[in-house]
Amino acid sequence: MIGRFFRRIVVLALVGTAVAAAVRLLRGDAAPAFQLPTEPIQLRPAAPSAPVAAVPSTPTTDEVLATSPPDEDSAEPIEGGCPDGFPVKAKLKSGVFREPGMANYESTTPDRCYRTAAAAEADGLRAAKR
Repeated sequence: MIGRFFRRIVVLALVGTAVAAAVRLLRGDAAPAFQLPTEPIQLRPAAPSAPVAAVPSTPTTDEVLATSPPDEDSAEPIEGGCPDGFPVKAKLKSGVFREPGMANYESTTPDRCYRTAAAAEADGLRAAKR
């Protein structure tokens, strides 16, 4: 039912447009739909561009954390977990760490392990919200 209504509206709009165009044409006040330019188009030569100097990129926080060497307060994970004495699990991409007892601590696979939360914060990480 809606399709039929829509088709009728489209047909009426097309008929109305055609009638209006015919009336303007018969009156003689119809402007051409497209008019070609009478003057040739002049193209300007491209301006010479100066060489662009390479801008050194600054590393992101993730790159700094991923490449920073571990110190005595951090350790690399072993077999998906943290070694003894390093209970704080850190995810470098998200920049958060989890301490034992926090939500999702057991299911977190760490990228780096820390002795204390303060050591993780000193590396630029923040505590997980839960």
